[in-house]
Amino acid sequence: MPQQEEESKPTWLPSSPSTPDCRTTPTTVIRFGIMSSPTYPDPRPAIVVGDRVLNLSLLKKWDGFCLLEESTKSHLQVFDESDLDSFAALPADIRSRLRRYLQDLLIKDGPYASALQDKLLVRAAVVFPVGDVTIHPPFKADWIDATVL
Repeated sequence: MPQQEEESKPTWLPSSPSTPDCRTTPTTVIRFGIMSSPTYPDPRPAIVVGDRVLNLSLLKKWDGFCLLEESTKSHLQVFDESDLDSFAALPADIRSRLRRYLQDLLIKDGPYASALQDKLLVRAAVVFPVGDVTIHPPFKADWIDATVL
């Protein structure tokens, strides 16, 4: 039986006037990568949605994962690394839970709005325009099985 495609919901992320509106970017599409910025020069895991980048290490530091189930929180240290190797090595169910949490975190007035959408100071600290960051290679491993992500 074919899987049903998940319904995409609008996001609260802002977008710049020169790029497509983030609010039309599907929240079901979560692209992981590694970023750095002039303010935070150490490369860290991030997700890209539209023209915005969300630093996952800073999100962890600012307690943006506060509503994540406890059994999954113990794996958040992967977001303090400079590549996605450890994230890719997590069991599939843990990666799936983290991805689902991030998707729900980005939904406008979604179930986790109190963790980030409603916290303007935290949003200012963890969300960057894509033009303000440097993107780095996501893996140090020589080969990667594309099915892990």
